[in-house]
Amino acid sequence: TRFGSIAQIGSPLDLYHRPANLFAAGFIGSPRMNFLPAQVVATTGTRVDIKLDDSGETLALTDRTIEASLKAGTRVTLGIRPEHLTITAPQVDQAGMTLTREVAFTEQLGELTYVHLDVRGGRPLIAKAPGSSNVRAGERHVFSVSPGSSHLFDESGNAVAVARSTLLH
Repeated sequence: TRFGSIAQIGSPLDLYHRPANLFAAGFIGSPRMNFLPAQVVATTGTRVDIKLDDSGETLALTDRTIEASLKAGTRVTLGIRPEHLTITAPQVDQAGMTLTREVAFTEQLGELTYVHLDVRGGRPLIAKAPGSSNVRAGERHVFSVSPGSSHLFDESGNAVAVARSTLLH
């Protein structure tokens, strides 16, 4: 519940894969979902292009069911879970689904490593890597964003561009 009302009803996995709003998205998962402020650049059919505030990078979110209210210039929040950010080779073309960030610090926990990435003026972005990962603070890496596992929320915090792959479960 949020402010005395139910934010979303469903199984834990429903809330994890298909959060209806920012509150539900941030409630399930540890570490919690990463939230990045952005602006819609364009929408075409089942694709939304967004520009991230912190880096100016543009991401293309494809194969989406898009709310009619989502237009160029709309302020949005991109949600990405740490396990859906993966270190990738710089030359790999992910069709607009990569972020380049500097590593602020790492937490090596045995089986996995949390990689905390620098976000200018905001809370660090967290990615998960294998425990044997040799990532170091100060290094710049390219991270691919799992296209079917990213979420987009409007200024009111409601999901507005749901990946069609998450609708099939």
